[in-house]
Amino acid sequence: MPFIVIPKRKMLRVQEAMAQPEPISEPSTIVTPPLILSSLLIDTSKNWAGFTISNLGAPADNTSAARKTDLDTAIEFIIDGSGSAITTGIKGDVRLPFAGTILSVALSASKESGSIVVDIWKDTYASFPPTDGDSITASAVPAISSDTDSQDSTLTGWTTSVSAGDVLAYYVDSVEGIHRVTVSAKCDRT
Repeated sequence: MPFIVIPKRKMLRVQEAMAQPEPISEPSTIVTPPLILSSLLIDTSKNWAGFTISNLGAPADNTSAARKTDLDTAIEFIIDGSGSAITTGIKGDVRLPFAGTILSVALSASKESGSIVVDIWKDTYASFPPTDGDSITASAVPAISSDTDSQDSTLTGWTTSVSAGDVLAYYVDSVEGIHRVTVSAKCDRT
């Protein structure tokens, strides 16, 4: 059976019955058996934040393995006043590397109570930059009102579909007493 050698680690004996492999020497390598990707299952009930799973296709039985389109993701944008109160106006933009549907949006100011309204504009990369006429929020603009956070999962009137290459821009319509806020849009990739 072939082995994979990973430099700068201890050499370990692979034992199926043990949760932790037993060290057998002190060299600077680890020896592990090869990973069989066709039988890799991913538990989607766990929080896999910060990891990118790519090149997953349909499993042989098409029932239990995760595909990259099965995993929700988030588009997060931080608006920071650098120690001062946030001001109104355009705060930046994000180019989307995937297509999908926005499921919910949350605002979090974490440790400070205040009020803020953040509009989200969407446009194609070819029509960049987005403007107020490209708003996806209709009249249900994400807002915190005398609190530290808010969440909207109904998205009434929103344009929730996004395409790979679209640009989302974040515009602060109004703000009072908030120095930093995170805008997080949960998406279902397609």
